[in-house]
Amino acid sequence: MTLANALSGGHGERVIIGGQSRHVVSYMKDFLFGPEQANPPVGVLSGGERGRLMLARALAQPANLLVLDEPTNDLDLETLDLLQEMLADYPGTVLVVSHDRDFLDRVATSTIASEGDGRWVEYAGGYSDMVAQRGYGVRAGAQPQEREKASGSRARQDNAAKPKRLSFKDKHALGELPGRISGATIELDLDGLLAIPRQLGYDVAYLIHQISRELGLTQRWAVAIVGIGNLGHALANYSGFSSRGFRTVALLDADDSRHGEIVAGLEIRGFDDLETVVREHGVGIGVIATPAVVAQSVVDRMVELGIRSILNFAPTILSVPEGIDVRRVDLSSELQILAYHEQRKTTAALRDDVGETA
Repeated sequence: MTLANALSGGHGERVIIGGQSRHVVSYMKDFLFGPEQANPPVGVLSGGERGRLMLARALAQPANLLVLDEPTNDLDLETLDLLQEMLADYPGTVLVVSHDRDFLDRVATSTIASEGDGRWVEYAGGYSDMVAQRGYGVRAGAQPQEREKASGSRARQDNAAKPKRLSFKDKHALGELPGRISGATIELDLDGLLAIPRQLGYDVAYLIHQISRELGLTQRWAVAIVGIGNLGHALANYSGFSSRGFRTVALLDADDSRHGEIVAGLEIRGFDDLETVVREHGVGIGVIATPAVVAQSVVDRMVELGIRSILNFAPTILSVPEGIDVRRVDLSSELQILAYHEQRKTTAALRDDVGETA
């Protein structure tokens, strides 16, 4: 049986998905199968591809209820990402039985847990949310005092504020991108960059210079930092800026008590001096290290004075006109990303320990 036949049930080249007719090859692409894989037999598929095929067949069935028993077992990362994305878009009800607590946190909107004596209770959210509401997780012989101690505290596996991730399609396309860039393409790009006929090979020193010029690294960029609290103070003293061609020319703060203080060889000036600073030094890049409540007014003033590139450390989203580049650095989000990865490793280690004990 071919892949196309397995998906269409042997009924031609069309499949009915969500009440709409689609070409089987188009549906295959949703699950990372290329058109060339339509006709080879299913037996040549890898384990991960077979997992995606099973998922594609299950989701192609006309139903409003999907029951999954340990669906994450033996799935590769691509198929796991695909499963999570498909379940998020599934229009019906999904019942999942799984030991994978991280997976439940990602897909579940409610969790049903046994309380013993044949009593089952539904909790809003995933596994971690259940633990927070219940006071303890799934473990044998939990004592009342342990439950009381745990109640009211958030579970260590709380996955709040998860960063938005690339979809499985985006990651697949990104992974294939290097293979699509041939040596000839790179040479053509370099020829265009050098803008001179190439005889044999490249002048390495000149090539480095041209690449540096395109990246904006051949000139010294004037930078003004607004908000000289603890973070602004640290940024002002950061030596890495100057080594990369960035010259801090001014430190500005709205706090009058800070004016005149010397930090990293520069005197802290009032924010009202920003216009003078931009005019005198030709500031091209502004850095915002202020509290979130004033960050928008700061960026508005920067844009008004002609600063078009802004690095924002304030924990807020800034609204700017078209043509203004803002890069946001959210340190708390970066820590949350690290916490998420650490939790994944901890969960995997706990599962391994349980498996060895069993």
